[in-house]
Amino acid sequence: MYPPMFGPFYWSLKHAATWFWMKPLVRDSFEDALPYLRRGELQLCKYLNCPACVFHCVGYHDTHPQVYSSPEEWWTYVINFHNTVNERTQKRSWSSEEAAEYQEENEEEQKNSMQHWIALWLTTHTFNPYQPNPNQAQGQEKEPENKAQQEESGRRYLDFLSDMTYFLPACIMDSQLAQSMRAFIQGSPVPLTQADASLILVGMFNLTQPFPRSQLEVETEWKRPFMLTPEQALLTKRADDMRKEDHKKILDLEVKLQQLKGRLGDKSTSLSGDSTDPTDPDANESSSSIKWIWVIVIVSLMSVILAFYGYRFHQKQSYGSNGPSGPHNQTPKVQVVKVAPK
Repeated sequence: MYPPMFGPFYWSLKHAATWFWMKPLVRDSFEDALPYLRRGELQLCKYLNCPACVFHCVGYHDTHPQVYSSPEEWWTYVINFHNTVNERTQKRSWSSEEAAEYQEENEEEQKNSMQHWIALWLTTHTFNPYQPNPNQAQGQEKEPENKAQQEESGRRYLDFLSDMTYFLPACIMDSQLAQSMRAFIQGSPVPLTQADASLILVGMFNLTQPFPRSQLEVETEWKRPFMLTPEQALLTKRADDMRKEDHKKILDLEVKLQQLKGRLGDKSTSLSGDSTDPTDPDANESSSSIKWIWVIVIVSLMSVILAFYGYRFHQKQSYGSNGPSGPHNQTPKVQVVKVAPK
């Protein structure tokens, strides 16, 4: 799957989890949740819908051990990881303050965002489910070894879903809901197909709803962000190309600015060693030229940045409901479902 299509859902879940664990009401339970958070974070890498993304995600955790021991340290760990990915994919980096501002503005929506459930639903397509052999005779049993392997994959997936209850903000803020959801997972049959896994996930989702919904209804809503027309797919690709081009221009300007700083530094050093007459017209002309160079560089850099954000604003207006979902990515906006009152 095209990473910009599913990546925003993955990051939405990760950032929301780190944000809600910093809440005073639940932060005292963070130490008990740490083993499940660390294991779930690694497993989430392996269930990504992109082989290259799996490689990079696992590789990052190998080179950056999960030594965080507090919610704040985990918050910083995830932001650093995301910025590393942004740098490789030619996106801008975001500070902790900017990420916190976004979470504060969208906190109510993030408590039980449909984006988090879509992120988990996408993992049902990558847990190595059993695929029936079309050439197999009807009624013939599967090979024992193959069935055993598939059951083991299914059990690992149930463990993964149990770990994810420590990531879902709805469960983080409601311990009774978390316990009910983990009990539901433990009592579910081992999934052998993607449909089996999706049915379990729909059951988990329904625990957060005032009234249960059918698997077809829920899955249709989860699929909606990926049902693009050919025109929308073309616009998505074009927007990604424009973003990469703007990013390259900004990087080129930053390099030129650093080079100019070095040259001006060398020149100012040589000038400081001379006893030049301040009334010397040549010296004044040199100083004036330097000032104008700085003005041109700054204006050029600001023009590119303003053009980039103007493009993003125009894209938001053009797409309507498919606007950016947060400070780190652009993603189709999906319906937000709040937890039923207890």
